[in-house]
Amino acid sequence: MSHAPRRSPARAARSLATRGVLALALAAAAALQAGCLAVPIVAVAAMSGDGVDTYKPAKDADSPLKGTVVAVVPYGQTRAERRAAIDALRAEASARGVTLRVAEARSRASGQTDDLRSLVKKNPPDALVLMPAKDAGYDRGLAAAQDAGVPVFVVGRDVRVDDPGLYVARIATHAGPFAPALFDAIERLRAGRQVARLIVPDVGTPDPREPG
Repeated sequence: MSHAPRRSPARAARSLATRGVLALALAAAAALQAGCLAVPIVAVAAMSGDGVDTYKPAKDADSPLKGTVVAVVPYGQTRAERRAAIDALRAEASARGVTLRVAEARSRASGQTDDLRSLVKKNPPDALVLMPAKDAGYDRGLAAAQDAGVPVFVVGRDVRVDDPGLYVARIATHAGPFAPALFDAIERLRAGRQVARLIVPDVGTPDPREPG
């Protein structure tokens, strides 16, 4: 008696996931055709095998950052907080023509350090954004980015490092919208202009320049 070859659990899971995505796509297409789905899809995330979501920018975006790639190592104390931060980054990146790559959220410095090293190992981005879960333990990851020539911007809490030059600036998140200030700072750096070490966005128009 012949038996069909058994598929591995991982292969079976991938097959099931593929069928699920196809079913969702067909359902969405049917809803659009029937006029039941009126909300357009603004950005679609493509997840690579390393757990990184890639968000393409708006096609009509026009800014000095158009065509650049920014990678993010995210964090949030709650899922809602993390989602809000990523959504803010996505909206700002899309408007400026920036491709955004977002790693899987982790709650340990060691995991975030692994993500920093992984993101610069293959196809390094033009800039890295670290939203630290802890206040220390990032020297190895930041050093890997520095060795790859990728500038790092810290968003949120400050981090203790042996070499302050391992990251460009920290953008605070408590005072106002941080995403515009972050991308303003990246734009200034790429233009060869000075960037403040600490940027505290104002509720009005953020200005990442050194005072005076």
